[in-house]
Amino acid sequence: MTESMQLIREFCDRFITPEKATRTRIFFPEANEVKVARKSAFEGVSFKLDYMTKPSFFQDFGFVSKVKMSDRVKPEDELFLVAYPYFNVDGSSVRSLSYSGIQGL
Repeated sequence: MTESMQLIREFCDRFITPEKATRTRIFFPEANEVKVARKSAFEGVSFKLDYMTKPSFFQDFGFVSKVKMSDRVKPEDELFLVAYPYFNVDGSSVRSLSYSGIQGL
C-alpha cells in the first residue's frame, strides 16, 4: 500500500503545481488508508486527503458505509485525484456515485 502511495505522491509532485496543491483533494478508498498516507508518503503536504468509504466489520461481506461526496468536496477544490482506481464492484459504484455527487455541486 505505501508503494502505491509513494507513486501517487511522485505523480502529484511532478504534475501538480505548488499553487494548486492546496486546492487538490486526493481520495483514498478507505479512511484507514488516509491515516497511513498522512504518516508516510503524504506527511506534511498541502494536498487535502480524503476517503470514499468507512471500513466496517461487515466489509468482507460487501457492507460498507458510503460517504456522501457532496459533503466531502469543498467549493475551493479544483482538482480531484482518486487513488488506486482498480476494478472492484464496491469501489466502482462508490466512484460513480462520487462523480455524480461532485457534478451536482
